[in-house]
Amino acid sequence: MTPIQPVLEYAEATRKGFKEKANHNKDESLWSFTAILIASLVAPLFITLGTNEFVGKIIPSILSVIAAGLTSWLQLRKPQKLWAMYRSAQRNIEDQIVKFTYTIGEYKQAESPESLLAEKVAEIALNAHNEWTSVIPSPENLGTKEQSE
Repeated sequence: MTPIQPVLEYAEATRKGFKEKANHNKDESLWSFTAILIASLVAPLFITLGTNEFVGKIIPSILSVIAAGLTSWLQLRKPQKLWAMYRSAQRNIEDQIVKFTYTIGEYKQAESPESLLAEKVAEIALNAHNEWTSVIPSPENLGTKEQSE
């Protein structure tokens, strides 16, 4: 039986997917943190130096709402954790690709290195999915409880 997709293509496509997800979550995390930091540090300056209601009250209020909203977003979505999780999966797949390519480690003794690589990549992807399901928001995480009758 011949695989539909060559095993290295499968491994590379999976690695690339994890890399893209890691980069997205890294950017989201760093952008949000930077915006929170700037909004939090600048708001008191507008209050102190504001000469009218718009500069002294409205702008700081908007900045505070932005900082609070982004803080809640980071706590709920957890892009930092997703970033680490996806980057770890990417690195684990890269490790398997190197071992497969140079026939080292468990690939040296493997009866079918191609099957072993496919199995390892699929296992890494499934483990990442299972870890992801523990990170996604749920009613329990949000502090709401379903009431029983």
